Amino acid sequence: MKLFLDDGFVLDATAEDFRDKVLQLGTRAEKAVLAFLDEHGISSRGSGAVLKHLRTLHRAVHAKSLSDLLEGEFSRCLLTNYMYDLPWLFAECPRLTEVPVLLVHGERDRQGYDVAYIPLKCQLMKLMNVLLILCRYRMTKECREYSNVTPVVPPLPIPYGTHHTKMLVALYSEKVRVAIFTANFLSNDWNSKTQGLWYQDFGLKVLADSEDEEEETVSGSSSDFEVDLVHYLSSLGAPVKLFCAELKRFDFSTARVALVPSVPGVHKGKGEEEALSSIIIRLLMLTFENLYLLNRYGEIRASPRTQASCSLLKMYKIPPTDNPLICQFSSLGSLDEKWLFGEFAESFLPGKKIISSTSMPIQALHIIWPSVEDVRNSLEGWNSGRSIPCPLKNMKPFLHKYLRKWKPPSELHRQNAMPHIKSYARFNPSDDGAGELAWAIVTSSNLSKAAWGTLQKNKTQLMIRSYELGVMFLPPLLGRQRNGTPSRLVTIASKAAEHSDVAGSDTQPTELLPLPYSFPLTTYNPKNDEPWVWDLVRESPDIFGNAYIPH
Repeated sequence: MKLFLDDGFVLDATAEDFRDKVLQLGTRAEKAVLAFLDEHGISSRGSGAVLKHLRTLHRAVHAKSLSDLLEGEFSRCLLTNYMYDLPWLFAECPRLTEVPVLLVHGERDRQGYDVAYIPLKCQLMKLMNVLLILCRYRMTKECREYSNVTPVVPPLPIPYGTHHTKMLVALYSEKVRVAIFTANFLSNDWNSKTQGLWYQDFGLKVLADSEDEEEETVSGSSSDFEVDLVHYLSSLGAPVKLFCAELKRFDFSTARVALVPSVPGVHKGKGEEEALSSIIIRLLMLTFENLYLLNRYGEIRASPRTQASCSLLKMYKIPPTDNPLICQFSSLGSLDEKWLFGEFAESFLPGKKIISSTSMPIQALHIIWPSVEDVRNSLEGWNSGRSIPCPLKNMKPFLHKYLRKWKPPSELHRQNAMPHIKSYARFNPSDDGAGELAWAIVTSSNLSKAAWGTLQKNKTQLMIRSYELGVMFLPPLLGRQRNGTPSRLVTIASKAAEHSDVAGSDTQPTELLPLPYSFPLTTYNPKNDEPWVWDLVRESPDIFGNAYIPH
């Protein structure tokens, strides 16, 4: 199998050094690879189709745009994401072309696999592998068109991992803005899908005079949030680690959320009991009981620095074991019962010993997932389903009884905007209409082993494949600005929200979270509701009159 370049150079795809030569030749070879694939009817595009005619969603009170986040005269910016459309991004935020930008990306193949680990089963697969490697090359090449942009490709030590975190850190003269969200830097992600977003501004640390008049020191020690943020960002590579030095000037002690990071690698705890969970949050939840905090991505430690957090967490009442778990996400990995119930669900439901679907009550786990009809009638039509990856083989029978309908509250105006948000929560089932949450997480992590990790070696180590980042909303943390009084967490459409004073004058303060949950949650009807899978042909026309043909 030979590829002919424009200048007459010939590449032999069967040669051992074929991949190295393609990478050396760059754009010249890329054109030949694409031409060959097009000739043989193989799509060179992935699953993320960009819609041509976008429909702007209703701007609700709880909605923010990308230009809202990147407002004002920031001096430097760190962007991290999986996929980018740079011309669109810089058109939305022209300031990004004027200041130094660190751009961390996960551009490999669009299925979420690191290209270095695609099996070379045949020469055609070998050619596809090279094309996927060129995705990274193309991203780097696009960045070169902007002299102020420095691209960063974080290390991925474990096969099939990816960089999936979506965040930005913008430095201003007197503050830093940290935003963590669920959208790629793509137009349709921000305009036609339901996304989650958290952001907060942090001011400068107070300067205190030292004994030496010529010296000034920054008062106050580093907060948990700052340490977690710096540790996570430092794992992305040397350029980002240097950027982190700037963050030491800012006071993160007022952070009203806890970070939920995942970093690829094998992380060892101090013992079996302390490594019981495959989930970062497990130890944060156990903190309420034994005052241990999870150290970055899987390791556990006790530290004097944690005392302030522990005092807050001790104010929090651990949810009863019968409080159900909600899992809402936009990509379903290949799961087995042992991991889902014995590791994942057990970690979020401390006190339960769950090993299979037979011992997991139907009302203990709620998986919110769009149906075929939801996708067909969405703002993007069938194309929205290409961003909700789930092959038929992954929609396993044991999952069906836990499926719940995609029915966001009418107040959010998101029924026809398919979910790209990923959220997890525990709620009080005593009054489904109340919508009161024990805690909630908004994150880049889908329901997959790559994102949350798997236990190994008799539960003494945790293996994580991908970079992920989210935030956890906890009553004691949200109450930091109210003299430490824990807030009450409720969804925006809850009965509690209708009758509560959000300012919290004489009653317990209430925080409204605009999460896509309508209580009571609606169970799938096996006769009428079909969960979305993306590898089946759909002949019924969508709102644009199109059928669905899988890529």
